[in-house]
Amino acid sequence: MEYYLLDLEGTTPKNTVKNYAPKQAEWKNWCASNWPPIPEDWADTKLSWPPGQQLPGDLVDEGKLLLFLKEEVVSRAPKKGGPVAKQRKRKAAAAGVGVIEHVAAAKRRRLASDTIEVAVSPAGEVTAKEESPALGEPLLNEEELQLQYNTVRGYISAIQRLYEEQKSRNMNPAPRPQGIALKALKKSILAVVWHRKRSEYRDRLEGTIKDVYLPAQIPDHTSAVWESNDDISALFRTQVDFLLGNHMLPRHSNRLPLELPDCFRLELPNEGQKSREFATYALVVVMNQGKTNQHGRMEYGAALRHRDVRSCLIGALAFYFFWRWQVEGKEPFPSFARSEQWYDLKVLRRSAGEPKAMLSAQTARSWTSKLYSRCGISTSRASHAPRVAAAQNADVAGVAEGQIRPAGRWNNSDQMTGCYLTSLPFEFMRSSAGFDPDWSGSYFLPRDTVKPPPALLRRIWPDLDTWKEVHDTASLAVEPNKAAGAFLELLSWLREVLLQDAVFLRKHYPQHPVFRDPVFKSREFAAFAAQIEDACRTAEEDSYVATLDRAIPAVAEKLRSLQSQQLATNLAIDRMSYQLTADINKLSTQIRDLSKVSYTVTISPGRITISQRLELPKRGHRGAPTRLTTPTRPLRVATPLPAPHTPVDEQPVVGQASAIAADESQIPQFEFPLDVRSVRDLWTVWKNGRAGMPSIESLEADYGSAWRPKHQKSVFCARKAIIDFIAQKARERGGQHDVGVHSLVITRIEELCANLSLDKVRKAIKNGDLDRRWLLGP
Repeated sequence: MEYYLLDLEGTTPKNTVKNYAPKQAEWKNWCASNWPPIPEDWADTKLSWPPGQQLPGDLVDEGKLLLFLKEEVVSRAPKKGGPVAKQRKRKAAAAGVGVIEHVAAAKRRRLASDTIEVAVSPAGEVTAKEESPALGEPLLNEEELQLQYNTVRGYISAIQRLYEEQKSRNMNPAPRPQGIALKALKKSILAVVWHRKRSEYRDRLEGTIKDVYLPAQIPDHTSAVWESNDDISALFRTQVDFLLGNHMLPRHSNRLPLELPDCFRLELPNEGQKSREFATYALVVVMNQGKTNQHGRMEYGAALRHRDVRSCLIGALAFYFFWRWQVEGKEPFPSFARSEQWYDLKVLRRSAGEPKAMLSAQTARSWTSKLYSRCGISTSRASHAPRVAAAQNADVAGVAEGQIRPAGRWNNSDQMTGCYLTSLPFEFMRSSAGFDPDWSGSYFLPRDTVKPPPALLRRIWPDLDTWKEVHDTASLAVEPNKAAGAFLELLSWLREVLLQDAVFLRKHYPQHPVFRDPVFKSREFAAFAAQIEDACRTAEEDSYVATLDRAIPAVAEKLRSLQSQQLATNLAIDRMSYQLTADINKLSTQIRDLSKVSYTVTISPGRITISQRLELPKRGHRGAPTRLTTPTRPLRVATPLPAPHTPVDEQPVVGQASAIAADESQIPQFEFPLDVRSVRDLWTVWKNGRAGMPSIESLEADYGSAWRPKHQKSVFCARKAIIDFIAQKARERGGQHDVGVHSLVITRIEELCANLSLDKVRKAIKNGDLDRRWLLGP
């Protein structure tokens, strides 16, 4: 037991230990001064301990916890922290005095702390008790500094954690301290804090969706980095930290421990122009540690290059590494011979002399807040702001919730997602890069169409080519390592990105020290920069988007008018098609009814009656017998009676038709059309047929499954599931036989399943994904 409890202490997140330890120590000191120590024979005594009596020593029970919170926690002001400074400034401004005078006055009054009491009404409702001035002091006096609800909740969590350890050691016989009295205290504190915030006229937008930055402010953050010369390495590091949070939604506890082998490049064949010449790549980071991942669960963050070089994470990372390993001259280029030589190198290093040491959260937060103030980003959060803002900005841009969740790793507990799928949120990645989230073809970077010449590339990290050659040839001089090969591949891409982005960043920040490197003064770079500018200028001139922008509003209005006319024409054609189909179905029904009618023909030549019963051929399913139209034997005439002259009334002489099975060759044979690609075309073939083939609906009604080959059974069932889904949605809209409703349903499916094959549409119907999208839509 002790072994695993000690192991739990070692695996608990550092911030949790740092938060719980002082609170638990404060609890133990308070118990030592107010309660007798635990008896030596406690193992025997605890069994006979009176129920409801408070336990000795630091053993936790609900009564002692409530008393501790009332006397030691709720009744005092906070000691330190950012909220303390904010409250002091706010109080000082409200009182019209300076901060120094206000702090001195607060210290003189520190002994006169007020308390928050829990008042329970007779009905059992928890209320914040307030007394009138005539009856004495109010229950909650407005003290200069007061503990927030989260601080009190932190004390409760820390002491409950101590209780769980005591329970595991079989030392504490009390029930878990989570009864109605403790819940009443929490509710009372919440009520009082809410009342205090309103009475003090706190900023009501703090912590709301307005308490974030906008995508348009990211270039301002970059300008604050590039226009300052305080500590260039720290500024670049802070920019990478900020953009990591904005593009990949990692927590601070995920960003700070990142190491070089956690990063690699991944090709995305279905993004962008879908060409080997202009392949699309993403920066991927493995995040298998952090606050919510203590056991190495495989999680990923991914980002594309941004449309704007001042908002690009990948370009910022390239310049940060370039400064570290080439311009600054304090940290050598990594050695990739052995894993232990480079595996511990941090992406966000502490300093040039400590590249393997993790940056402290306080230092990172300090630099982040400093840059926020310089670029005009106002938020109550610092390190957590990118994770919040990027998720909200993606939601505003139209990214589905199902894409934002995997981007922030809010749903990666699934075994298949964690072990087998890449689970990259492509829509979120496009949105974060400044492109249309719903269209993979929208991703296009004109600056990436011009590749730097090899001579220019070799001037960026000259040792890179040597290490790549050694690893590519599987030399015995280096340790075989997939992570090393992947990171070297990433660096080869990053130096292309650096040279392409440098063309535009040098125009914005020509005096920055990074551009003093000889590579940016060479003739090769000047020629390459001219090619990049020409390519971007040509791409902008040829862009249909730019052309439409210049022609709007006339062209846009004309396109909208044409679209409306086309939609109206399609609806009219659909109505006519439905009416024609209904008429044909009506005629087919009448023909089937006539085929079931039997006729009796009576001939009376000279007092002799001859009868014959005929049945018209019936159309039915496969295997149904068919009646012949002519008798198999000649008619027989009955012999007339000699006397009397009374006619034989309806003495039938019937030619019976033999019932034989229809020949298999009489059933038509058709292949299910496999060239149907869209939902609308599938509906048309199903209901109306095509040239040389009747409708599938009529074939199914007349011949069952006999008309189609057996090997196409799975294809037929998959397409029928789509037809059934359309019919179901039409019934839900009350238009089962309305062609207009059918058309609207098909249009809605094509919008929700854009660029999906019919097989993928069927899978979306089967797993319920299409129904969920349908409910989220208009």
